[in-house]
Amino acid sequence: FKLLFMSKKYAQCGFVYVATGNKYVEEAIYSANTLKKQHPDIPISLFSDAIPDVPFSHLFEHIFIITNPRYDYADKIEMINSPYERTIFIDTDTICVDPIYELFDLLLNCDMVVHQNAEGYEYEYWNYNLNMAMPEFNTGLIGFVKSALIQKRFFEEWTRLYDQYKYLKLTDQFSFRLLMYHTSIRYCWIPNAYNFMIYFPNYTSLKAKIIHGR
Repeated sequence: FKLLFMSKKYAQCGFVYVATGNKYVEEAIYSANTLKKQHPDIPISLFSDAIPDVPFSHLFEHIFIITNPRYDYADKIEMINSPYERTIFIDTDTICVDPIYELFDLLLNCDMVVHQNAEGYEYEYWNYNLNMAMPEFNTGLIGFVKSALIQKRFFEEWTRLYDQYKYLKLTDQFSFRLLMYHTSIRYCWIPNAYNFMIYFPNYTSLKAKIIHGR
């Protein structure tokens, strides 16, 4: 009964992975296994340049082929094509150790949920029409709602900014930070527990739910 209730409550929700290249497809399969154990009622979709082997296809409700992959951070923005009303995008180098249904609940009251980096890989690039006090966000976990504002304006502008500043040889997080500084969308920051980074010293006062790192 509880699972049936949860299924109805989150009927239009789903997780999305983007994986181009064999290494990242294999990571997505491993990560999706951990995600499915914690959320048996929530569908998962994969955007990729290749279809996983048959034994793993049951993990994914949809497998969308990226016909012209770039094999860089821009591929991640394929999440714009999510088939769900409320989407949680997750990087492939993650392990889910506890349910995160509450992130979908947040999306009933805001357009996007994001995690602020404790430090930030490109935080020093503050002079590109940015305020030094504006934090950098980790783009390895992003929740968003399906709307014209998000899918047409936000993601398309993110792609444009990423290409514009690609000569700086930065990750997608610089262009994302720049866009967030100027955006009018309603977004909510989430605690470290929901995207617990292991690439640098970190802490959480809550039980860790998503472990992020190889």
